[in-house]
Amino acid sequence: MGRSAIVLAFVLLTACARPHPTYEFETGYLGPGVASPQALKEELRDYASLACGGHDYKMLDQVFVGVAGPSYARYRFACL
Repeated sequence: MGRSAIVLAFVLLTACARPHPTYEFETGYLGPGVASPQALKEELRDYASLACGGHDYKMLDQVFVGVAGPSYARYRFACL
């Protein structure tokens, strides 16, 4: 029984330590228009839902470019 517990613990720890694939989502808006925070959030959520198969995701990095608001955004995330 002790050996089985050790093997099970090892399997669980290696499964948790396994790196998750990372994805990037980029979006840009042309002209004077900028994206609202809600629009960016919805676009990212829709993309991450497809990439992660409906599972949750963890944000790894965000980049926003623009003067009056984001005219370009890039997100890097990992599926959980």
